[in-house]
Amino acid sequence: MGWGVLNWLLDCGCLAVSFVAVGVAVPWHGLLLAYGAGQLAVNLPVTPGGLGVVEGSLTIALVAFGGAEASTVAAVLLYRIISFWGELPVGWSVWAGYIWRSRREGAVPSHATEHDVAEVMA
Repeated sequence: MGWGVLNWLLDCGCLAVSFVAVGVAVPWHGLLLAYGAGQLAVNLPVTPGGLGVVEGSLTIALVAFGGAEASTVAAVLLYRIISFWGELPVGWSVWAGYIWRSRREGAVPSHATEHDVAEVMA
């Protein structure tokens, strides 16, 4: 549970630092509420990873708490680029390394499909 809370705090910190990177004041009085709304939007099964829904909910909430529209949109988009799109290449690289290593060692991952097993055996 502690790691989960730390993850949320650091992720919310990433959102706050995105405002600093854009060069505007962080809307502290609405940041936690907006971040919480964004996390709820992530879990809605509307789009993968809450794409579009998270950005919209964060922006609307932060503008409602006094953030300037253009700078809030820029900060939220920067936050999502870092927190969502920036992590994908790392995950893909780890996955590719795992598959490469398991094929090199001749091992078949436990989640492998029949097609994967046939490739390793070939």
